[in-house]
Amino acid sequence: MAFSLSTITYTGGSRTFPLSFALGFLNRSDIKVNVVGELDAMGNPINRAFTFNSNTEIVVTDPITTGAVVRISRTVDKRALPVDFTAPGTATREALDTTARYTLMAVQEALDGRIDGSVDSVEEVSVAALASGQQAAAAATSAAISSTSAAASATTASGSATAAAASATAAQTSATAAAASAASISTVASQSEAEAGTDNTNLMTPLRTSQAITALSPSTSTETQATTGTDNSTYMTPLRTKQAIAANPTGWTFSAEQTLTVGETTELFNGIPAGVNEVRVMLTELVTADGGRFLIYLGVNNAIYTSGYKTRFTQSFSNAVRQSSLNGETTGFFAGGWNRGDTITGMLTLMRLGSTNTWQGDLSGNASRGSFTCSGQAILPSTLTSIAIQNEPNNRTFRAGGSYIVGWRT
Repeated sequence: MAFSLSTITYTGGSRTFPLSFALGFLNRSDIKVNVVGELDAMGNPINRAFTFNSNTEIVVTDPITTGAVVRISRTVDKRALPVDFTAPGTATREALDTTARYTLMAVQEALDGRIDGSVDSVEEVSVAALASGQQAAAAATSAAISSTSAAASATTASGSATAAAASATAAQTSATAAAASAASISTVASQSEAEAGTDNTNLMTPLRTSQAITALSPSTSTETQATTGTDNSTYMTPLRTKQAIAANPTGWTFSAEQTLTVGETTELFNGIPAGVNEVRVMLTELVTADGGRFLIYLGVNNAIYTSGYKTRFTQSFSNAVRQSSLNGETTGFFAGGWNRGDTITGMLTLMRLGSTNTWQGDLSGNASRGSFTCSGQAILPSTLTSIAIQNEPNNRTFRAGGSYIVGWRT
């Protein structure tokens, strides 16, 4: 039985043929179709054009003579590895299975007598030789009966039969050599070869495959690695995933409470990591100086930007409303104030617009004498990493402390 060849006699009608190779095939380009007896000037089989109906059936494009023998062969590429295990993460079950199938397919070609990848199998050569001998014997018998002159033809036919027998013997020798070649490549890989993943000549057993998977697979994350989310070399289990979600259920990270220093003019926070998409600044009981107000600025790597803002604020008092014009505030986000001793509590929410460095801000809160809101945009030259709070105008100092917390998430 041939493993990598199949022959089918065409009986007319549809030129559809099944693909019935042992182990199937790895690549469609490995499949070749020709008609027995159709050779080019060099004596090589002429391949026929065909298309795939599926991975188990093909259709030959050109007409075929009824009674012709159609030969379908599968030949794997022996010049390149089907899988390169030197790259990290390639030792998967699918890759190991592909390598094992490739090795067995090459062995099957050898067992079929196709050492050089040719389409003629040992079985086909032997059959052809026997048929040639039978034809020669028939020619010799006819020549002996016909005439003396035919005897010479019989002698020639006998010589052809002898040559055919010699060809059959050579085919059998080729088959024996193929079997020996197959046996020579059946050495089992050692454990070190399996775990290194660099050898491409020895065979893998189930034990060696298990050892390779254990050695080449990444280790399980620790609980600390899972909850901090900073490691990228281990993998997560269901337990580690649950622990990570429990440690940070909303995706938000918050700073410790920061206290304003009495007598200072600016409070700077530099702990925002690059790549976040949402930031919140929560203000608690900030107290204004004489005629002062609070402004919140955005910054990059300790550099605070006091321009590039387009915001509008509204402040409501018990008997009046103060409001800026549209985009009238260009120096920051207004966070309440104007009167000495106003106590401010509120929150600024910043949302990043796409992958740009433009931030949309909305701030609302309450002061001792009313409420306030502020909304608008700030455009930065680079990634947001800093937040600053100032008591304006003229950098008035902070009074009676106050505190804030900064939160962020991607």
